[in-house]
Amino acid sequence: MPSLYALQAIYTRPFFVVRAPWSMSVSGQTGGKNLRLPPFRVTGDAGKWGKFQIDAGWFSFAVAQKFRQAGAEPEMMWESLGVYCTQELDGELVIRVIVFNKDWDSPLQIARIASRPEDGEELLTPIGFNLNHVAARDLG
Repeated sequence: MPSLYALQAIYTRPFFVVRAPWSMSVSGQTGGKNLRLPPFRVTGDAGKWGKFQIDAGWFSFAVAQKFRQAGAEPEMMWESLGVYCTQELDGELVIRVIVFNKDWDSPLQIARIASRPEDGEELLTPIGFNLNHVAARDLG
């Protein structure tokens, strides 16, 4: 797992922003590149509960939903979706979307989205999408 960046949290009702200190926005660009952009930005909106934006070098989150197992009490929460944003050793930025089911042998990656911002114009495709389903145990 990548090293943890120090985060700064800002709360202004009803908007919540978490930023790594180095990721503050810069107006304009230098030589066609904004050198201060973070590798990842995640935003969300929970209606009356607020909004958030996180700029970070890496990020992961899980989405859980309430369910009830047949004949069981009480209701439980199950994390059925995970999103993992990492920077590989070669500089590639990768977002993996993983689904979880307690009845499966292993979690399943349903999407891998990658970019190589450092390679610039050498790439034919700036963002690559792989929607092949891969058992998470085979991700290595």
